[in-house]
Amino acid sequence: MLVGRESEIALLVGRLDEGRPVAVLGEAGVGKTTLVRSAAAQRGKPLVEAGALATLSWLPYLPLRRAFGHEFDGDAAYVGVAVEVELGDSVLLMDDLQWADAQTASLLPLLAERVPLVAVLRRGDPGTAKALEWATAAGLELLPLEPLSDADAAGLARSLHPGLSDLATQRLVERSGGNPFLLEQLGATGETSDSLRLTVAARVRALTPEGRDAIAALALIGRPAAPGLLGAGAAEIVDAGLATANGDVAIRHALLAEATIETLTDEVRRRIHSRVAADLDDLGEAARHHAAAGERALAHEKALLAAERATTPGERVAHLGVAAANVDGARGEPLRAAAARELIAIGEPADALALVEALRPAAADLAAEVALLRSQAHLELIHVDDARRELAAAADAGTTDVRLRVRIATQQASLAARDGDYRAALAAAEDGARIADSAGADGREIAELYARLGSVRRYAGEPRAREAQERALAAARRAGSSELEFAVLSSLTFGLLLEGEAAVADKLVLEAVERARSLRLLAWERGFLASHAGFAWHLGDPATAAAEAEAVLAEAIAPADREFLEFYWWQAMNDLGRGEAVCSDVEARVANAPADNDGVGDALWALADIHLAAGRPDAAEHAAASYLERFGRASTFVGVVRAWAQFEQGVVPTEVYGTQFALVEAGPIEVDALVALFSDDAVGAASLFDRAAEIWDGRHDRGAARCRWAAAESLRRSGQPDEAQRRLLLIEADVEQRQLNVLLRKIRRSLRLTGVHRAVERTTVGDLTGREVEVLELVAKGLTNQEIARRLGLGRPTVIRLIGSAQQKLGAKNRTQAAALAARL
Repeated sequence: MLVGRESEIALLVGRLDEGRPVAVLGEAGVGKTTLVRSAAAQRGKPLVEAGALATLSWLPYLPLRRAFGHEFDGDAAYVGVAVEVELGDSVLLMDDLQWADAQTASLLPLLAERVPLVAVLRRGDPGTAKALEWATAAGLELLPLEPLSDADAAGLARSLHPGLSDLATQRLVERSGGNPFLLEQLGATGETSDSLRLTVAARVRALTPEGRDAIAALALIGRPAAPGLLGAGAAEIVDAGLATANGDVAIRHALLAEATIETLTDEVRRRIHSRVAADLDDLGEAARHHAAAGERALAHEKALLAAERATTPGERVAHLGVAAANVDGARGEPLRAAAARELIAIGEPADALALVEALRPAAADLAAEVALLRSQAHLELIHVDDARRELAAAADAGTTDVRLRVRIATQQASLAARDGDYRAALAAAEDGARIADSAGADGREIAELYARLGSVRRYAGEPRAREAQERALAAARRAGSSELEFAVLSSLTFGLLLEGEAAVADKLVLEAVERARSLRLLAWERGFLASHAGFAWHLGDPATAAAEAEAVLAEAIAPADREFLEFYWWQAMNDLGRGEAVCSDVEARVANAPADNDGVGDALWALADIHLAAGRPDAAEHAAASYLERFGRASTFVGVVRAWAQFEQGVVPTEVYGTQFALVEAGPIEVDALVALFSDDAVGAASLFDRAAEIWDGRHDRGAARCRWAAAESLRRSGQPDEAQRRLLLIEADVEQRQLNVLLRKIRRSLRLTGVHRAVERTTVGDLTGREVEVLELVAKGLTNQEIARRLGLGRPTVIRLIGSAQQKLGAKNRTQAAALAARL
């Protein structure tokens, strides 16, 4: 029965109606799950219960497997989509989140915005703090559920135990502390008990020996179990009300299991654990019961076998931990090191450090391994000085193991690159490559080394970066590591973009999309689609870039991925002539995002481009200058935007300095052309624009198109209208086909000035022409006549004429009234 929870149910129902995820927090037995069930029923929605188990918290996606009755393959993003589809209109209950595995927890941010979601957390459990972090990061609203008031507790007690006297009822309320489950159980024998343990002990004593063994086994297993695993007493404990049966037998509540375990002697616990371990087919679960029975050799053996067969790093870590705990002294050190290495691989450096921090192995190879793991963990935790100290210890350990020496070299290169010392990073990576090549080594370590070597060669301005990364890719594929393969591919394709090979990079990412899709690695698939959107933008295809970006942004993706992709969406929308539609979003990012390159930096770059396209060169220059004061990653691109903004304001453009990356090699030349044009050297400017266009071509095609227009415009200004017109006509069709609409307006303005007029589409609103409507819409947005002229590629007199014509047709006294009247039509 649910008593005294009216306000909590109303709140939860409201949140479900609004689609807002909630985490219910309360002590065991306080009625959290019952509350969620009641809210779902009141809302008229089915409830799918995905419950975690303390004894099986290492199994990936266990709550979902229990809820939907089948395994889940693929990465978290893929599983999230599968859950969303299978859930339909139901509400998803993530019960006992404090016991959930890491893979299930990783789904929370993916599901929170997509499905009706309620998580339940048990207050006071060792795993609760971590679960609260998961819930908070995913945006779940916390709903604390407190014990019942004395009045409500007394009302519930009377309904549950109508035979108790008033005094007994009062004592029951006091002893239960307002906990509904305890109210039920402490009076279950017909008289109040002092504690749940005493109540359960009395009920267990009433069972036969077979029944006592069955309830003990069920409690120690910690999950629903087949009757055969519990023995002959399985039916008896169901009849006694201690368990329920629906195929498998399940204990009524986790508190009953805990209280049952408290009643068992050590001898009984060991006996039951040993029997259960012998009967279990799952090696990992059996190993844990062997360990609890004191059968350490069997626990060690089965845990190692379970680790070998594990399908995820997290599961493997858990089994290695059991194996290490069941051998003595130095024999457990390699297992702890192996577990730490897996933890680092899955992004758990703090847990890895805890495993190996105190280890001081005598053997040189293991000493080097452990010190290297400590260095890697410290670097992930941004303890840079500690990382350097441990790396020096690893190098000084005197290991002769080739793979270990390669890993040490890779870490040396990583630390040096982090400090911006690419010469030192290159030396370390090259040394590691010599060690690997001399031994003919292969495998994951070699892939990681050559991936690092490729990166540092590129940033050090050295040749053969691509060669190293392609070697890393091949090694990752031979090692069978799809995650490493895709990480290398991501780095390789970005490197190809920097080298000016955008089309090659785009071809590779499209192949990667298909491969990731075939492996059900949806996060990587979306990541490569995001890269495809970026490459399409560079290649002058804003329609494809915007469509791809919008498709991925509509999915549940990580915040960092969203930040990266939104930039390309904003830029593509701007090139399509729809920059104003996203301008407010860009400005919000500038105002609210953390002060980092992917947040504020990219937003300032996009904002500068949007303002420039909108005819606000002063605002464009301000955004570009703000970027250049704080960031450097895309300084050449942003410097070009600033130069154009300065030119349009009648200010001499600021020079842009060269860079080692081929992608932006044309940037300084384009700015030099603007300086020449500003200085009335139109012929020289045209020549420089032509040169910049040739270099931009195939690297940043939108830049190439812009420079070809600028070259033609420079020729027009130099008194060569026929040559300018010839060139403009050649590029007009290509730019129109690409839908580079902002640039197309500039081209057509230049064509008009050479005598070529393009008809404006004559859509009308009332008696207004389509162009008049377009101009008045911009007036309504507050743009000046000069800003409208720049935006539409018209002359300022033409804008004034169009506004005057519209005013006359509408009978308006001024431009503002004309805009208001047009908006009503």
